[in-house]
Amino acid sequence: MRSTLSKFLVAVLAAALLAMPALAAQSQLRQQTTTFAIRFDPIQLLAERPLSSLPMWIQSVSVQHHRFDATALNISKADATRLRHTSIRLHLRKLNFLAQTVELHVTLAPGIGQATAASWTETGTQVYHSEPFGSQEEAATQTLFASIEGADYLEIDIPGDGSRLKGLFASAMRYNKVLQAVDFNTAPIADAFGNSVSTLPPRAEDRYLWNRVEAPLDAGPFSLTAGQPQAIEFELASQPTCAVITFEVRNVVPDMPPVLQLNEADLPPVSLSLPDLADPAWHSRDEPAPQAGVSSTLHYTGWIRVQQFLPGSVLQKGKNILQLTQPIEGESIEVRRVELQLRSRR
Repeated sequence: MRSTLSKFLVAVLAAALLAMPALAAQSQLRQQTTTFAIRFDPIQLLAERPLSSLPMWIQSVSVQHHRFDATALNISKADATRLRHTSIRLHLRKLNFLAQTVELHVTLAPGIGQATAASWTETGTQVYHSEPFGSQEEAATQTLFASIEGADYLEIDIPGDGSRLKGLFASAMRYNKVLQAVDFNTAPIADAFGNSVSTLPPRAEDRYLWNRVEAPLDAGPFSLTAGQPQAIEFELASQPTCAVITFEVRNVVPDMPPVLQLNEADLPPVSLSLPDLADPAWHSRDEPAPQAGVSSTLHYTGWIRVQQFLPGSVLQKGKNILQLTQPIEGESIEVRRVELQLRSRR
């Protein structure tokens, strides 16, 4: 009986496959080549195992763990532990015709202390240095555009033994000529995965262009935790015909974005500008199963741009209160660059 049933199942499967030749032909999966980019395995990297292949602009990779002797330095063991750090060094080939800039995505687990990235020449001249990055509360991915023109190595310095490193991506970038409007802002730097987060500093003043007013509400960043909504107050001289709220979030679960209220009225779900799913800033949380009401534990540890369109009827002359709420219990996100665009009748 078992043999007969097995033969029957094989026959059914074969018939199904023969019935879909066009679908099978269209489903050929091709490996996308990444000749000038690399995604490091943090475990393999920190164990200093030989890497099978490197992009041609990287000559080699080395890791150095910096430890300090408390007795020799006459400091406490706690201070010696706090001073401990790990350096990941990418030794570069000087191929300025190929790449003058390297895009880095560095993902760190939460912890004390912040990381930095810098590029140097062998004679000690610093070509590039990043601002400190990293978070004590949440995993965070920092996207950096490091200049390497004339540099001999690019180094990422991480507090502790390096175990906070959860992801490292590096890609060569090159300049291309683009058309740009003379009167308006320079376009943001494009990254490998289409992230639309602005690289321009936030403006401090309101700006008027024809019948649009653009006003910064909160530069941030600030944390948003379930059960602890954040309110932003602003005043309007008159009621607009419509408006657009724009802000950026980090560590958001894409199917459970922040919830907005304006003047105690619920607003429709916000729109997220999602980057490519190949972006190493995407991470799965440690929960073995999704939380109630959440279809995915996948979250984006970098910054994502969020927008919400508003009809003018939800705004009023005088004081308005915008409230942001995080819907997931036990999770927190970061919010920055909350801006409002208002359109009025001419």
